Amino acid sequence: MAGSHWLWEIISLLQQRSSTPSETENKYQTFLETSSHEILEGLKQPRLMSTHLMHKELPAEMMKCQVIVPIRHPKDVAVSLYHHLSSEKRGTNLRCGWDRFIDELWFSDQLSETHSSVSQLQV
Repeated sequence: MAGSHWLWEIISLLQQRSSTPSETENKYQTFLETSSHEILEGLKQPRLMSTHLMHKELPAEMMKCQVIVPIRHPKDVAVSLYHHLSSEKRGTNLRCGWDRFIDELWFSDQLSETHSSVSQLQV
C-alpha cells in the first residue's frame, strides 16, 4: 500500500511521544507479510503493525483492531513507484523513461502482475 512506511514512522513517533526514531523498534519486523505470528504477538502493546496488503486481504481478526489506511493521490503514487523501481539495485531494475513507464505500465494491466513484467520494461 502506498504510504505504509511513511505512516508507520509517524505513528511510531506519536506512540513514543518522541521526535527521534527508536533504536530498538524495527518496522520490518512488524510487516504482516514477512513476520511470524510469534514475532507479531511479541510486540509490545499497543502493537503497531504494517502491511502492503489491501484492506480486503487482511486476516479477519485484524478487523477487530484499529486500521489506518493511507490514501494518496494516484499521480503521487505513480511518481513514487517510478523512482522506487528506477533506483532499486536488485529486483525490478526498471530502466525506462517516465513516458514509457506511464504509457506501458501504469495504464496497463502489468502492475497487477508480477515484478517480472516490470523488469522487462526497458529502454
